[in-house]
Amino acid sequence: MTKPTNAFAQKRFDALEAVLRAIEEAPAAEDDWDEIIAKARGLMAGYHARWANSGWNATAVGVTFHLPIINPATGRRSRTFTWAGRYGGLVERRGKRFLLVFKTVGEPIEEPDSPFWQRMAVDWQSSTYCLSQLQQDRPIDGILYDVLRRPAIRPRAIPKGSSGRSDRENVGTLMEIGRQGTYFGRPLDRPQRETALDGDHRETPDLYAIRVEADTRRRPDWYFQRRIVRRGRRQLAHDEAELWQTATEIRLARHGTSHWRNSASCHKHNRPCLFLPICSGNDTPRSSRWKPVTAIHPELGDALGDTDQRRVLTHSRMQCFKLCRRKHYYRYELAVAPVDRPPNRTLSLALVLHRALAVWWARQGKGNTATWRSPCSVRN
Repeated sequence: MTKPTNAFAQKRFDALEAVLRAIEEAPAAEDDWDEIIAKARGLMAGYHARWANSGWNATAVGVTFHLPIINPATGRRSRTFTWAGRYGGLVERRGKRFLLVFKTVGEPIEEPDSPFWQRMAVDWQSSTYCLSQLQQDRPIDGILYDVLRRPAIRPRAIPKGSSGRSDRENVGTLMEIGRQGTYFGRPLDRPQRETALDGDHRETPDLYAIRVEADTRRRPDWYFQRRIVRRGRRQLAHDEAELWQTATEIRLARHGTSHWRNSASCHKHNRPCLFLPICSGNDTPRSSRWKPVTAIHPELGDALGDTDQRRVLTHSRMQCFKLCRRKHYYRYELAVAPVDRPPNRTLSLALVLHRALAVWWARQGKGNTATWRSPCSVRN
């Protein structure tokens, strides 16, 4: 990175340095971790270039709540469950407060009427986050969705380029590296150049990160979008009723042992359900392939204290119940998890990006006063 020339540039430089450092320090979770880290570095460098001058200020980052569930008809608290959650933070601009929600997706986000943005208009998760603010007498003016699209490009063999082409036409080739000592215009040190020009000529993680950043700068709207979505009091009232009703149904299922299976959810997102071996009768939760889980809400860290986590509802838990009651039973009631959990590249990248986004936003507070706690690294 170029050395800053003034105080404002120094602040931007420091913010990106902090983000890249947070990415590098993320605990390894996959076999191809170097590729995941490189992808996150390139994406966040492009994100920083896109939004560094956006004018938003963060007042809190990584906000966690733990609240009673209220019956909207009587005003009484549930005696069985509480509810909890964690969201990106709280931000402000021009005197208005907004709830900050991070999203990392693999689908188009450029058009305001795309299926993604239509879903966000009715997204129950963000509505419950707004409801948590209202329940604490801290109403907000809307939700700022901060959305990143995952890169579709993968590490590749570096094209040779051609001596008959111009420097501009040879960008991203071995010819550029050999002639100019750069890759997509980014200067390379001697070891990087030698590694690229020798051997199998495949991109190293550093070169892959540079290409990802270059692609984000070429197509910023493809990768990055921010939109404000508002929630009215009427909609929040419906969401509060849905929260109470869901808690009631989970309580009734627990007492009635009605943990019905939904076979339509056995294979979602091109991955079999973790509990399919048990449901299909090929395994049992008492076998050595399963382990008990104490922290069934690891995303909340230590925010729940000594609370019995089986008595806490989160959005993930409630969505799991709606998707498949049997899966909910194994995951949250029986609280077991496979000893050897298969890798999930998409989830690992999302966790790293959310960590990086939290650090970036913590640097956007007035005087860098926004608070941030590192997301919990425990993985069930």
